[in-house]
Amino acid sequence: MQPTIVPIHATPLGVTPLPEAAKWNTAVAEIITRRATAEVTRGSADADAPMVRIGADDALTWSEEPARAMLAEVLGGIRWMARSVNGFRPGEFESLALQARATYLIVNRDGALGARNHPMSAWTGIYCLEAPEPDAQRADSGRLRLYETRMYAMFADATTDTMALPYRPGHHGCQLAPGELAVFPGGAMYEIAPVRGAGRLIALTVQARFVAPGQKGVSGW
Repeated sequence: MQPTIVPIHATPLGVTPLPEAAKWNTAVAEIITRRATAEVTRGSADADAPMVRIGADDALTWSEEPARAMLAEVLGGIRWMARSVNGFRPGEFESLALQARATYLIVNRDGALGARNHPMSAWTGIYCLEAPEPDAQRADSGRLRLYETRMYAMFADATTDTMALPYRPGHHGCQLAPGELAVFPGGAMYEIAPVRGAGRLIALTVQARFVAPGQKGVSGW
């Protein structure tokens, strides 16, 4: 018997460009900006926190064609991720019904998105429409950061701190560019680091799960 090493607690993170969706970045960013402005005018719950804007989770019902076309591509990217990390038999994945909700996210300069997860979702997708300029003093400006949850990360020595991925402990950062989609498990804790460079981050975030034939799915999000 040969020695074996397996990644027993690896967390999948998929990052993929969506060139078809990227064609609509400017148009959808304008739609999001208008909606965010209207919500502030009406007195939204986060009106006292202008650095961060999070819309209602109804983006998949928007009537504007650019947004509908973009979100169709984003959902396709989530399907790609879910299929890629599984060993489905031919036709099996196609029988699954996708349930999803989507909203917009705006993080202005000096704003940040605090740590959160989506435990009633199988997958979280974050599609970047607009990104702030890099900041020379803060390389992590506006960075998507996924939190380490493995308890053995509490202690590190010269042999564990230098392990290669997927074994290396520690938080993982991902700098998204416009036109890129990041997908990871819905239960994973994540944040958007403070935006320090000029500009802002605009993204669409999607919570998704799949229902097999004969299942009723799960109520509540």
